[in-house]
Amino acid sequence: MLKLVHIPYGSEHPYLREPFERFPRDPEEGKKTGIGICVYSATPPERVWVAWKRNNKAESSTDCSLTRKDSEKVCYRAELPPFLKGDKITYRIYTFSKEDKTESKEFSFVVGGWVERGVLESYRLDNGYLHLECSSIEDGDYILIGLMEESSLVLRTVCGRERFNSGDFGKAGKFKGRFPLIDVIEHEDRVIFKSNSFCITVSRFPCLISIDDAEGNIILKEARPARKFVGGGKSTTSGGNSTAGGGKSTAGRVTALSQTFISPGEEGFFGFGERYNGLNQRDKKVDIRVFEKWRNQGDKTYLPVPFFLSSSGYGLYLDTARHLEFDLAASGHGLWSYTARMGEDGIMDTFIFTGMPADILKAFTRFTGRPALPPDWVFGPWMSGNEWNSQKRVMREVAMTLEHDIPATVLVIEAWSDEKNFYIWNDALYEPKASDSPLNQEDFTFPEDGKWPDPGGMIDYLHDLGIRVILWQIPVLKHLSEKDRQHDLDEAYMIKKGYFVKENDGSPYRVRPEWFKGGLVPDFTNSQAASWWLNKRAYLLESMGVDGFKTDGGEHLWGNDLLFSDGRRGDELLNMFPNLYEEAYSRFVKDKKKDNGVIFSRAGFTGAGKYPVHWAGDQESTWEEFRAVLSGILSAGLSGIPFMGWDIGGFSGKLPTAELYIRSSEMAAFCPIMQYHSEFNEHREPVIDRTPWNIAEHTKNPEVLSIYGKYARLRMKLIPYLKIEAGYCTAAGAPLMAPLFFYWPEDKAAWEIEDQYCFGRALLVAPVIHPGETERSVYLPEGKWVDFWTGERIAGGQRITTPAPLDKIPVYRREEAPWISIEEKE
Repeated sequence: MLKLVHIPYGSEHPYLREPFERFPRDPEEGKKTGIGICVYSATPPERVWVAWKRNNKAESSTDCSLTRKDSEKVCYRAELPPFLKGDKITYRIYTFSKEDKTESKEFSFVVGGWVERGVLESYRLDNGYLHLECSSIEDGDYILIGLMEESSLVLRTVCGRERFNSGDFGKAGKFKGRFPLIDVIEHEDRVIFKSNSFCITVSRFPCLISIDDAEGNIILKEARPARKFVGGGKSTTSGGNSTAGGGKSTAGRVTALSQTFISPGEEGFFGFGERYNGLNQRDKKVDIRVFEKWRNQGDKTYLPVPFFLSSSGYGLYLDTARHLEFDLAASGHGLWSYTARMGEDGIMDTFIFTGMPADILKAFTRFTGRPALPPDWVFGPWMSGNEWNSQKRVMREVAMTLEHDIPATVLVIEAWSDEKNFYIWNDALYEPKASDSPLNQEDFTFPEDGKWPDPGGMIDYLHDLGIRVILWQIPVLKHLSEKDRQHDLDEAYMIKKGYFVKENDGSPYRVRPEWFKGGLVPDFTNSQAASWWLNKRAYLLESMGVDGFKTDGGEHLWGNDLLFSDGRRGDELLNMFPNLYEEAYSRFVKDKKKDNGVIFSRAGFTGAGKYPVHWAGDQESTWEEFRAVLSGILSAGLSGIPFMGWDIGGFSGKLPTAELYIRSSEMAAFCPIMQYHSEFNEHREPVIDRTPWNIAEHTKNPEVLSIYGKYARLRMKLIPYLKIEAGYCTAAGAPLMAPLFFYWPEDKAAWEIEDQYCFGRALLVAPVIHPGETERSVYLPEGKWVDFWTGERIAGGQRITTPAPLDKIPVYRREEAPWISIEEKE
């Protein structure tokens, strides 16, 4: 029997396209549309074609060409001709062979197209805001301009006259100021509006906006009229996506907005969340999309933020959680641009912050939320290994750290529970309970010959040693092929109560990415769902004394039309979901542990710093990944996420060399979180733990152990300093680990340096991030500096070459900055 598959949006993978999709998924005016088809049959059909109609007129047909073939399927593609914006296209797919003829259901789409902003029609002060009205072929645009504070400006673009309501602009305390005009200068081709802080020039034909500061320095200048994408996407009638739901109609409304600005050749762009592919993103395209990329992330990220700092003296934030892309002069011509997906309200708010980088971060985090302060104990060394799947194994590793006099303040246990539920210890005996009645500690018996014979006693023992305990979590109820009574009760209850993220038709969304594929995702916009999910874990915090959770994952959602309890859809919450997940856990832990607990997360979005702490995802044990992590942590810090670490030496692949492990341990001692961790290896030999004793044994280099111990003990001595600096970060929105330009913005050389950083306000760190180096060049900005190791005083404003033997990372202390003396370093 022949099976024909065409799913216009596929699984909605954000980066890969499947052969049975439509190309592009949302057809565009003037461009061809590809119809991808896969046929599953022992005998391929003799002919495959697409019959289509434009605006319900005469039918045409297009034959398909073969694109790929394997043992299971044959794939084809038809190329439909270019259409006009607004055209409604319906189509069916046919196959023919001697044995069979197949006809698909009807599919449809509406062709979208770009429309440029037209002329400036009028302007006025409206409710205290500067209000511009611009024409376009499709309706018009309104632009409102107001001040949040003296050095912060907000532009609201409203696509469509019928959506405009100037009274909404100041609701919910979002915009606390107006635009205090002190002068308006009329010219035939432009109008100039002046306030004490900004000068805004609006050209009339076409409507272009240029923003200068009070000194006449250009902040932003549009290079061409803004464009909006009108129509396109899913139609209200027929067809659609048999996997992802038919979707909500986007025909006839604005679905995207694009603006292009002039960028001087020397302008650098920094931030954008966690970015592994370099600190300065100029000449690159930056995608704002939460995505789980295992190892070698490149231009992908777990934690994007639509905010950047410009070396030209401003910061820019697009207040949206929807997908968008920046082109930072990657396409050349001295221009940068963004293209952003729009919601039904047709509104885009752009915030512009001016001043020094510290001022800009302070203003940005004032709006999006200041980072929260974690407990002091998170700043000590952490231990972790994915194969530590029993109490015996955990106690063995703790005994080793004690034997070698290596301090630790946190121990993460990932393999404490099977993946059926994430709230029951492996091998625990219990009688399953109704899903609305959470299990408590007294409901469990822990067999002496089980993996965890006394988890509560183990946690008490670790606490006596000064070690806190963190347990692994995933925001998915796993899909099981075998029966498990408690899991099945939970799944049935979750479905009955509707506590899950839904497809567009209301059915359960099943995870589409490979990791935890098929599982249910709890809907954290539903407070009852969140309480039900979290209360099952309450006994871990309350009676067992667990100190927090490693809130892994959060990148499980694909699908713009997914439905959430609060009425929002996937396009708005795909990026925001990790924050919803982490916020729920953070509040839960804070409530149970009275501000002395923590979560440890991988993914996130704008404002993720409110839910500390984070780590930089999954890296391979290579020097390239080591350097990428440095960029990732620095970029995240410039985006309001100050407390981030990484897995020393990389957690995956071949064991790191002794040199790589030592150099990364040295840098980790001067990072917000100092942790080693390793991936699951099915308990095969050799053991791939990234503990210093295991690396020392396998590399046959005892220096690994002694040098790691030296830096772990130093880290403990740095905690009083880190407590002060962490407090400063939360008050000012500043990164704990910052590029040099953050504190020396007027030093052009500082903007070029990507391999040094400030650790708090007093320390400058120059890690060795290339193999074989025993000295390195270090740039010391203006000021008085003291070598951290020797006490030698050195004048700033110069580049020096300093010895960097294997046991030494170059570090310098700034005399002018806050500092707490620590004991003599080893």
